[in-house]
Amino acid sequence: GTIHAFEPTHANFKHVYDASQIYPNIKCYTYALDSESGIKLFYQDGDEDKGNQGANSLLAHNILQKSSQEPTQVECITIDEWAAQTNVDHIDFMW
Repeated sequence: GTIHAFEPTHANFKHVYDASQIYPNIKCYTYALDSESGIKLFYQDGDEDKGNQGANSLLAHNILQKSSQEPTQVECITIDEWAAQTNVDHIDFMW
């Protein structure tokens, strides 16, 4: 099967992309999945080399509001729009 990875921040995307290059079935995208497509604020937990990068979010949680990082703008896409663009007709598992 194919794995589709979404990472909207440039630094994290580079890590995901670089680590996945040895696997031909992994496709990487620089989008955030959301209920609406467009540019939105993205809250990051700490600096690129510190903090919990897995806690980054489109939602302004309290822990993220305390971050030294200013929110950044990211491109969002709906899963339906992405699936239509990439000809994906079904998803077996999503996490």
